[in-house]
Amino acid sequence: MKGIDTQLCTHHIYTEKDVRPIRQPQQRLNPHPKDVVKDELQKLLDVNFIYPISNSKWVSPLVEVPKKNGKWHICVDYRELNKATQKYHFPLSFIDQVLDTLAGKKFFSFLDGFSGYNKIQISPGDQDKTTFTCPWGTFSYRVLPFGLCNAPATFQRAILSIFSDLIN
Repeated sequence: MKGIDTQLCTHHIYTEKDVRPIRQPQQRLNPHPKDVVKDELQKLLDVNFIYPISNSKWVSPLVEVPKKNGKWHICVDYRELNKATQKYHFPLSFIDQVLDTLAGKKFFSFLDGFSGYNKIQISPGDQDKTTFTCPWGTFSYRVLPFGLCNAPATFQRAILSIFSDLIN
């Protein structure tokens, strides 16, 4: 599935005024899942979700989190960036209202829930704020990653825009 048209939705990261960019150091990775992290990074590079960057003022650490099934999940610790980000609120839909809207329709679709956020582009001027560091270098996201404070609101806005175009 291709990404969402940037004219329909693009994620911006607006920081509070007078906030200095935050550069966090790299965190030591657990030796056991190091190969998993390297493989996940390669997958993200292969699908063009991330790119190498060397001159970002914003840097967050990459961390690995154990899953219940014994596997590892990699994520970026954006807590400091989120503290500096202006919060915007967009109402999230109630699932019962969404299902009522679908009742009686001939067709319905869903945006791939596994990588739905990754269908939304980050504004080119804000991509450097998503920079993360790991033993293999520093990388930035082209697409919306999990962990950013305004990501759910951007995703909901995108979904409602898509569905309003389909319904009308």
